[in-house]
Amino acid sequence: MIYILELVNVSKEYKRKNKETVMAVDNVSFTLKKGQIYSMVGESGSGKSTVARMINMMEMPSKGEVRFKDNVLNNLKYKDILYMRKNIQLVLQNGKASLNPTKSVQYLIEEPMKNILNFSRELIKKHLYDVMDKLELPKLYLKKRPYELSGGEQQRVCIARALTVSPELIVFDESLSGQDDITRKKLMDVLKNIQSKNSCTMLLITHDIDVALYMSDHILVMKEGKLIEEVNFITDMNSLKEEYSRTLFSEYIKKEWRNVE
Repeated sequence: MIYILELVNVSKEYKRKNKETVMAVDNVSFTLKKGQIYSMVGESGSGKSTVARMINMMEMPSKGEVRFKDNVLNNLKYKDILYMRKNIQLVLQNGKASLNPTKSVQYLIEEPMKNILNFSRELIKKHLYDVMDKLELPKLYLKKRPYELSGGEQQRVCIARALTVSPELIVFDESLSGQDDITRKKLMDVLKNIQSKNSCTMLLITHDIDVALYMSDHILVMKEGKLIEEVNFITDMNSLKEEYSRTLFSEYIKKEWRNVE
């Protein structure tokens, strides 16, 4: 099976004002295969979001390489980064901060199709209504501004923006947070259906083990900037090698998303 994304010995360092070096991501390597759903889990500060930003080229690694198919993403020129972002979309946690408050929902969802795909007006309208239906965003929201929506609705607008360009890889950085259980379950089912139909690859960055277990074929466990374990198709907690992983999963495994009605 083809690897769509590969991180090779990737590290990210930051320097504080006192010139002390902080290692946010430490020598992380993993691959994502085409057409599968992955989750990356771990506590706050474990390096998950930094990995997401490097995949989307918002930041560059201090060491190592991020490879998308045959392309090394490190140090791409600006025009090449724009081209790559058609294929790699990142949905951030804070929907409110990600959306221009002066623009309508219609403008915000249509914007990627205009800027990245250069679609005709007719095709833009078709894709707009299609993605709104999938995410259960009422048409009356089109004229609203982001501040008129709830946090969960803002998040769905962000997801809609990403889906309109049909990317090959979508990274969701805590994008399913801020929803009640029933709404989140519906949204997860929508994303799984979209992934299945489009054969795209998804990476969910999440602290919510319930979400990871419900959504993912494969789970990556981060701790203190390191990737400590990769888990495939969890059926038995005793199969986990790391004590940290066993503790992390055992706290949340009692709840079954499939039982949410």
